[in-house]
Amino acid sequence: MKAAVFVFLALLVSFTLLTPVFAQGVSGVANNMRIDDTDAKPGDILSVADGKIVRSAKVGDPAMFGVVVQFPTISYGDKTDTTVAVLSSGRADVHVSAAAGAIKTGDPITTSDKAGVGQKGSAGYILGKALADYSDTSQDGTIPVLIGIGIFSTTPNTGSVLGQLLGALSIGLSSSQNFPLILKYISAALIGGITFIIAAFTFVRFMRSGLEAIGRNPLAKGTIIAGMMVNAGIVLILTVAGFGIAIAIIAF
Repeated sequence: MKAAVFVFLALLVSFTLLTPVFAQGVSGVANNMRIDDTDAKPGDILSVADGKIVRSAKVGDPAMFGVVVQFPTISYGDKTDTTVAVLSSGRADVHVSAAAGAIKTGDPITTSDKAGVGQKGSAGYILGKALADYSDTSQDGTIPVLIGIGIFSTTPNTGSVLGQLLGALSIGLSSSQNFPLILKYISAALIGGITFIIAAFTFVRFMRSGLEAIGRNPLAKGTIIAGMMVNAGIVLILTVAGFGIAIAIIAF
């Protein structure tokens, strides 16, 4: 009996110590699937091209699909000699190049014209955000990336925010792995919507109260109008702050 307990504890300790090693650099749920690029290896970025899943080979590819990982935390689907684990949301080590500029932590990472290799992105479709720096232009390297496929804009506006929201909804509904991404955009939409409703209601209320006050006391018209302008300014500042928070949630 004691021997059995000892063996169980030894196995438990071994599993606890080895798990971080096997899962190093990867966090998230992957899908075991067959892809159409036999040269793809862990760290390569994949895209959908002509109905096939292959290594990405176009800058800012809007059809990017995920990253090949070796030891995912959790994976779904049959694992065979002909399948690979593909992560579409989470954290993974990704092959990158500094050809488009040195990569700093927090920079957007997109696809490049090198098969499977990412690079520093700008406005457009991105794979996610860099979690480490990389600046070696003499060769490609590997850095951890927070995977969150979507659209990145350096100058967010109403149109781009709406486009990102619709894109996130489409991605999130098609895969449960992207639930954190869709939750982020829904939160931003709720904050923006609530801000608009409160601002509109408050502004109308202030205007109506001001007009009624002028009707009751015409001699104080100037003072009342000044107060209405101050209130309108406060509402405007709070509205801008609310929309700013919503945009910040999307951008980061």
